[in-house]
Amino acid sequence: MRNKEAAEADANIAERIVQIEQMTLQEIAALTSRMATEIVTGKVTAREARQIDRAVGKRLMAIERGSALARQRAQ
Repeated sequence: MRNKEAAEADANIAERIVQIEQMTLQEIAALTSRMATEIVTGKVTAREARQIDRAVGKRLMAIERGSALARQRAQ
């Protein structure tokens, strides 16, 4: 039973990571505040929170790179 729950949790996290990869800055800000609530209430484990945090960090870096490219092109 535990393995099934773990597999479902992994699939849920994988789905969330795919969603994060498409988010805007405003959506990431909203996600960050929701994540704090989910961690405190126990809806998200520490392991899941770390995975989501890494995905958010990667997305923020991608947004930053895109902004830097746009600034370079504007010059």
